[in-house]
Amino acid sequence: MFANLKKFNRFIHEDDGAVTVDYVVLSALACAVALASTDVLSGGFRTMGGAIDDELSGTPVDEQDASLVYQTRFENGAAGWTGADVRTLDGAGNVLGPIEGTGGEIGVSREFQIDPDAESATFEFDLYAFDDFDGDSGIIFIDGVEVGRVIADSGGQATFVPGGEAEALGVEISGLVIDEGVQLGGPSFDDSLLDSRTRISITVANPGDSVQVGVGSDATAGLENESFAIDNFTATGLADPDAV
Repeated sequence: MFANLKKFNRFIHEDDGAVTVDYVVLSALACAVALASTDVLSGGFRTMGGAIDDELSGTPVDEQDASLVYQTRFENGAAGWTGADVRTLDGAGNVLGPIEGTGGEIGVSREFQIDPDAESATFEFDLYAFDDFDGDSGIIFIDGVEVGRVIADSGGQATFVPGGEAEALGVEISGLVIDEGVQLGGPSFDDSLLDSRTRISITVANPGDSVQVGVGSDATAGLENESFAIDNFTATGLADPDAV
């Protein structure tokens, strides 16, 4: 009897193999957690992937509030825009344009429907000036009124000038030259003609039901000698097309 009791006590206090058992249990728990998380993670990745695809194709992407954001690099065309098509240039990639002289009037435009609860709408885009300019301008319009222009000079230099009627319209506009005197692949294919790129930022206060953004030019030398183009366009404060 005592011999059996000694064997039993030795069995109770034996710890050989305990680590192996713990590892098996912990591995099983980790696998269970991973399997349970699969649906949650895959759903999040699908949502993120869909948002990225929408942004690249220029379609609205939901914000945290009811408003929408429109973003496009014109990789999938220019649906909704009038006056120009998308063209691929060696240095700039896909752009909306080029935009040749329009007699100072609107040449390219799009109308955006605004969220009725939005106190303001914002629009940002890059305005390229390509090739052999001599003081000609790319002109920015909001609802048909000039609110600013980029004056392009020879050598790829650019100057932004706000429009005199912008403040009266409740429009704040700025232009930041981010590239100048560089070769960005203008339509002339002449490497000696340098280009510029200006980042335009516009805020429209109390925008109403819709806002039309337009771009024109007073250039006179023809498309292959001097032109403008639009890229990297973002608009905020837009109406949700699914809202009742």
